[in-house]
Amino acid sequence: MANDSDRHTTRRTVLQTGAAAAGMAAVSGAGVAEGSTAADDEAGLDGLDPVVHLAADELDAADGDAVGTWTDLTDNGNDATQDADAKQPTYSEVDGDQIAGKPVVVFDGEDDFLNLDSEAVTLDDFSVFVVGQWNASTNAMFGTYSPDTDAMDRFRIANFDAGASAYSYQFGENVWWETNVVAEVDTDPHLWGVTSTANGVGSGTHRVTPYLDGDRTYEFKYGTLHHSVDESPGDFNLGKAQLVNGEESLGLSGDGVTDMFYDGTVAEVLVFDRSLDDEEIDQVHAHLTDKYEQFDHEILDAANDPIPVTEEQLQYDGRAEDAGWRETAQERIEDHRKADLEVEVVDPAGRAVEDATVDVTMQSHEFNFGTAVSGDMVADSETDLGDTYRDVLASDFNYGTIETDLKVYNWEGSEDTRADARETVEWLNDQGHDVRGHAAFWEQYWWMNIDPDQPDEEIIQQVTDKIEERVAEFEGQLADWDCQNHPINFQQIRSDVGDEAVLDWWETAQNADTEAAMGINEMNVLTRYAWSDGYDEELVEWTNWLLENGVDVDAVGAMCHAPITNLTGIPDVISRLDRLDEAFGLPVYISEFHVPLWMGYKNWGGASQKKKDAQADYVRDFLTAVFSHPAVETFVHWNFWAGRAWRSTSCLYDVDWDLRTHGEEYLDLVFDEWWTDEEGTTGSDGIYATSAFKGEYEVTVEEGKRSGDASVTVSDDGASVEVVISVGHNKSDGEGGGNGNGNGPGHGHDQDEGDDEDD
Repeated sequence: MANDSDRHTTRRTVLQTGAAAAGMAAVSGAGVAEGSTAADDEAGLDGLDPVVHLAADELDAADGDAVGTWTDLTDNGNDATQDADAKQPTYSEVDGDQIAGKPVVVFDGEDDFLNLDSEAVTLDDFSVFVVGQWNASTNAMFGTYSPDTDAMDRFRIANFDAGASAYSYQFGENVWWETNVVAEVDTDPHLWGVTSTANGVGSGTHRVTPYLDGDRTYEFKYGTLHHSVDESPGDFNLGKAQLVNGEESLGLSGDGVTDMFYDGTVAEVLVFDRSLDDEEIDQVHAHLTDKYEQFDHEILDAANDPIPVTEEQLQYDGRAEDAGWRETAQERIEDHRKADLEVEVVDPAGRAVEDATVDVTMQSHEFNFGTAVSGDMVADSETDLGDTYRDVLASDFNYGTIETDLKVYNWEGSEDTRADARETVEWLNDQGHDVRGHAAFWEQYWWMNIDPDQPDEEIIQQVTDKIEERVAEFEGQLADWDCQNHPINFQQIRSDVGDEAVLDWWETAQNADTEAAMGINEMNVLTRYAWSDGYDEELVEWTNWLLENGVDVDAVGAMCHAPITNLTGIPDVISRLDRLDEAFGLPVYISEFHVPLWMGYKNWGGASQKKKDAQADYVRDFLTAVFSHPAVETFVHWNFWAGRAWRSTSCLYDVDWDLRTHGEEYLDLVFDEWWTDEEGTTGSDGIYATSAFKGEYEVTVEEGKRSGDASVTVSDDGASVEVVISVGHNKSDGEGGGNGNGNGPGHGHDQDEGDDEDD
């Protein structure tokens, strides 16, 4: 077996090759679609077919002219217009206004804005790119705002004083508001971009992906930056949403709620009626970067962290090298995660063989080391990127939680999603990975895709049906489910229909798959946000109520989202685990652990080194603490690749598949410190004995020209195996105790695993 260093080096070579083949090479600057350059295409936009194209350098105007009509360069006639003279922006060729020596349209920050034809520009899936330059930190360079206050369907590229937010998205009535802090407020020109893809469900949700400058901001590419509301806001219309002083208009302007207007310049606008793919986005970036001779800089400077933190904010109890919990944890790991392994070597006549060389090589862990899994990536069998995703998923983990495809609103949203889910579960099972379903039910109408304006009995039945359909669909294929998700944080449906309905929902799930373990899953239990002391007491109370009312709760899940500036001390984590263990005696699973550097979607490379060091230390210490605790059976890191992630700065790998510092900590613990790979010799009794981490093993023996091998599982009671050695031996059938799953982290490290289906 290759040593740990060789294993990591081999992986990096494979990953970098795969990333480059997938067009994801790590470069600073504008990306260009493979096989083409900006010089190949003088227009730069051939084949893209924007529905709106506004370019200030194509305006027929003189310096200082008011812009009542900004002519659309496409054949669609989607001009941006303003009839009110006082609200018209100004065309400028002044040196101080120009971008790369090219004219711009200047908005005064007081009342200037332009309208687009709402009927001509009615978009669902869309992409928008804007070249502009702020003069001050006022609001909304580009966006929409619904005059219907019950819907408030918003999209904005915006800049705020507080925290210098570069993007702001909202779909729906103030339920989810996402901002992205990417830099201090500056007056540099920027290329702002965003793509949006509708999820195809009734609630009007979109997957929104932002881009900044030619660098493409890999760190939040593919990130989901949106959610929606209980009631659908309807179609997203770029041309009919900005409410400014009571008028419906497009917001190349400001926010009518706060009467703030864009103070700055705009050189170019491109709008597409679809979400552009990677190569098309490369083409746009290459064209605009070439035209404006910039946007090829890094978004963030690691020496200039946009959200400075104090040293005190990054500290947590137990971080010190000599912290008292460390020795105790190591003792518990020896006691609870290892067991005795005895190898007896005999010749064909059954005689003990002395001084035989025995090599004990771990193949997989018994403990579940898992991650959230994106179904569309596993189901992507056509690209090198999909291959790489599957390769890493197979080699670094032995367990997977289906991240979104089994959530009701996604499952019911499209047949493609359902197909991806089925294929992903099958593929994970083929790898020997246990799989968790996420989640059978959440007590929010939106998550369950249910209209709240119905009689209680209809709501209860719909929840029941939705549970039964998905759980029964995967009967025998999933090891466990997050049966009741967020029972403390989300209680909307329960508060309407009564607690007793929950008992029926648990029974429905358990009857639909009698073999899968059913767990309860909540946040703010082991780790917590700054605004909360945790949900420990409430979770204990609710779980006890379920148990007292006859529900067989199989496990308790703790989500463990751990913001970098509010890290729960390790002794506190251990004491909270102790309390859960004492309260129920049930297995505990760490269901959604990660340490984002920001709770938004920022660039990991732009964070300060102090943040990265704290992140790496906490991943190491938290994982050590939970691995040491006998109640914990599963650890799931929520997303591993920044190219497909909820909080991309928490991922173990960046989008180019380079392993980050905390990713190194994860691999070093799982495949080095907690990995048994030993060699020794037999005594006069023919026995070699060692203490080994629980899991699956291959044992090989050599003595002179004789050799033999066997497979064995080390479990709670340890294991013993007899190996018969001979010249020209046949593989022996190892007899050993244990119940390991036969596959786990590491099985792909020393061999080409052939994750050739999809990712």
